[in-house]
Amino acid sequence: MSCYDDTPPLARTLFVFFRTALALEFEQGALKALAEILPEPPMLGLGPKGLILSNGPVLRLKRQIRPPFDTARALNRALDKLEAWAIHECYGEFEENPKGGPLSRYFDANPPGIPFSQIFVLARKGDAKYEQTVVQLRSRMKAPCTPVFHFRDGQIMMLRSKESGTITKQRCADQLRLQNWVIVDSSGVSCSSVGETKRIWQPCGRDDIDFTDDAA
Repeated sequence: MSCYDDTPPLARTLFVFFRTALALEFEQGALKALAEILPEPPMLGLGPKGLILSNGPVLRLKRQIRPPFDTARALNRALDKLEAWAIHECYGEFEENPKGGPLSRYFDANPPGIPFSQIFVLARKGDAKYEQTVVQLRSRMKAPCTPVFHFRDGQIMMLRSKESGTITKQRCADQLRLQNWVIVDSSGVSCSSVGETKRIWQPCGRDDIDFTDDAA
């Protein structure tokens, strides 16, 4: 399992999650609108060789481009076509839609400056015990671990902790028998089931935003 930092410092990073109403291959209109506005370059995508979510990608943008509010305003026309979206930097500044969602609730309970890790998980196809596994994973943590964004076949959780991704992985190793998972700890180091032979975060451009199985 791989643990290494192949990304910009967290202080210069925006995380962008979005969810479409349908599978990505049927949402080309929304994807095209986003691709026209997203920066070119620099973006890093979680996948396509790593975590592939059926109805939305996870992107990482350099923070100096725009803060979350300005990024959301610039993407407004495209974001309107999506079912849900969230943009945050790792010190408590964020935007999300629908408003008042789980990301808002997390940051309401955890003011800016409190370190946290992000845990991205992908369910195995047809896994009837996926939800139970995630509940068990959260219960293994010694600090609050809260879901902040859901996809059809996965979710993103935030763990209020400054422990390394390696320690977090060891804490819940039995529950990480999923299709795929990635932990980004509070220092920015990424830990994943992908393995050392593949990069966890891969450079991508506007033409690569379609993170469907066909793109892998």
